[in-house]
Order: sequence, then C-alpha cells, then structure tokens
Amino acid sequence: MHPSASIDDFLNAPLGRYYAGRTHVLWVRSHTLAGAIYFDRPGARDAADLFRLAPLTFDPGLSDPYDALVDASLLRELEEGAFSTLVEHLAGARSFSARIRRVALVRPQGVTGAAIAGLFFEAVREHFEAALFAHRSEAMAWFGRADAGAANADLDALASAVCGPHPLVRQLRDYLATALDDASLDTAARALGVSSRSLQRKLSEASTTFSGELEGARVREAERLLLHTDDKIEAIARATGCVSTSHFGKMFRAATGESAADFRARRRR
Repeated sequence: MHPSASIDDFLNAPLGRYYAGRTHVLWVRSHTLAGAIYFDRPGARDAADLFRLAPLTFDPGLSDPYDALVDASLLRELEEGAFSTLVEHLAGARSFSARIRRVALVRPQGVTGAAIAGLFFEAVREHFEAALFAHRSEAMAWFGRADAGAANADLDALASAVCGPHPLVRQLRDYLATALDDASLDTAARALGVSSRSLQRKLSEASTTFSGELEGARVREAERLLLHTDDKIEAIARATGCVSTSHFGKMFRAATGESAADFRARRRR
C-alpha cells in the first residue's frame, strides 16, 4: 500500500493506499478489505481527522460487502475526547452496516482494552457480524480470506513503518509504566529478557535512550495522576520516582512547557 499526502488525497483515491495521522492509520488494501490501526494515545485533537475520514465507509470503490479490520492492539490509552468520537461514530453504525461483511476488532490489553471491549459488545455486534481478537493474525484468519497471510504481512509492515517504535521499545514503555520507583537500564533489560547492551542498541536504532524513555514514562504517569487524582504535587513527584519535587518540576516543565499546577488547572476548567 502507498501513502497518501492528505486526507482529501486519500478519500479521492483510497484503493491500495493509506492515510497516516498522529495516532491512527486508515487503509484500503483492496476493494474487499479495509480497516484502521490505532496506536499510542488518541485524544480530542485527533477527532477532527476521524470525522473527516468518515466518508471512507461509503466509498464506491469498496465492494458491497467488504471486510473491515480495526486493530487497536497498539493503543496505550484512549482519551475522553477520542472515546466520545468513537461512540458517536458507532451510534450511526446502522447506516453503513449493509456495506460490511464482517468486522474484526483486535483489542489492546488492560483497562483500555476492557473499555473498548465493552463498547464493542454494546454497539458493534448489534449491527454487524463481528468478533473480538487478541491478535491481528487471528482476526485475519476469521475472515476466511485466501489472501489472509499476505494481507497480514502487509499490515505488519505498515504498523512497523508508521505506528511507532520497535516492539522492544513498546515493551520497555509498558515495563516502565509499572516500575518507576526503581527502574534502571539493567533491571529493565532483565525484565525484558535481553542484555543491557542489546536494549541500548535497540533504543539507539529507534532514536531514543533509556533515560529519555524513563523520563517520558514519568511524565505520562504524572499527567495521569494530575488529571485523575487530587494528590499533591509532592506525592506525585514521589510516585513517579523523582528524587525531589524540584527535580520533578523541572522535568515536567521541560516536557510539557508548563508547570504541573498549571497543567492540572488548565485541564480541569
């Protein structure tokens, strides 16, 4: 599949092409197979893209019916704005249900996966022949397509090229999310089953570093605690493994451009 220069470019001629947004990729492999990959942390600012891409469902180049595969396995979190957009889109599912033969959803793990699974059973299965899977290869096999193997290989390549870092980097991020208080290069490498040198090499290949990933994990956890708890800044600094409140404040401002207090106040207005 070939990349599109813009949403309009993609919608004008989607067959054999894809459009990559900040946290999503919509693709049309053939007139009988289309879908999307969602990754990282979609938020409200991604909603505009998703609304503009909605006409793809009715593209005349797609067969009546076609198979749709939604791969959300790379999602880290779904912010409220993006979740609301998804709910609104699915509320109109009846209008395009006749166009789709089968819908396969590949779910992420954890709380995000549970939320998506609940929405799936409430809104998707009511209108489509649909099923939920843990892995994309299983979803592709369920379609019963002769080109399942080749299609899955194409999507592997697309996800690798567009959706973010090497799988080991994603594994490190998942590990750090639960080990902020005592994380080190050596302990992380042992947890991931690789040598420290191998982990450093993979991080370098992905244009990142262990210290950068650790700081990113601390900032993400700090943002979560600032938004969803009333914990004091000092407590959040300790919870994220920072050596002092001063160190936490400098790190957070460098990453976000504002103080933790301002971040909390602005988001809670």
